[in-house]
Amino acid sequence: MRTRVGILVGLAAEARLIERASARTLQATVVRTGADGERAREGAERLARSGVAALLSFGLAGGLDPSLRPGDLILAEGVALPDGRIIAADPRWRSALHAAAPQALGGTVAGSDRALSDAADKARLHAATGARAVDMESHALALSAERHGLPFVVIRAVADPAERGLPAIARVPLRADGTVRLAAALPALLARPGEWPRVASLAGETRAALAALSRAVRPALLAPL
Repeated sequence: MRTRVGILVGLAAEARLIERASARTLQATVVRTGADGERAREGAERLARSGVAALLSFGLAGGLDPSLRPGDLILAEGVALPDGRIIAADPRWRSALHAAAPQALGGTVAGSDRALSDAADKARLHAATGARAVDMESHALALSAERHGLPFVVIRAVADPAERGLPAIARVPLRADGTVRLAAALPALLARPGEWPRVASLAGETRAALAALSRAVRPALLAPL
């Protein structure tokens, strides 16, 4: 019997990985947030109320732990909320996922309503929470899972490492479907040609993170709840 899982992602590229893998493995509902905090909260609640059996936060993350490199995969033990509280991921499901994706690392991920664009901001959040990575969807999903009594897990791949901030183009708001608004992104890039090397680095790091997610998605979705 197929299990219906509600999956929250920020980017269109993340959603495509899930949609390709889930076509033959299980019935999954994917909600894209466009890396927006309010849409993440609304999307998590919509998934939780839709009759799914479990919730999954899936996608890229910013590194907080200096030992992590782009492409490192995290199967979080819990989510650190902005208020400091930690909500634990479902241990049984997480154990099954780890057996299916043994390369995944443990630890906590932190939730943030905004992208952390500065290395100093990352260092402060790491010191405050001990979290290994940060994203903009997991805390919304964890809260909705807790509220509705649903199991949840978090699978995230590090894109930008802890010591590196984000170039201005990465701070341009996305469309609601998680795609890039080229009309806004191109001027941001052209206005700061000195950031082009950082943009190139981020593109390579993002490819490494998406490749790690692509290797993990099918075994993760096949793991039993």
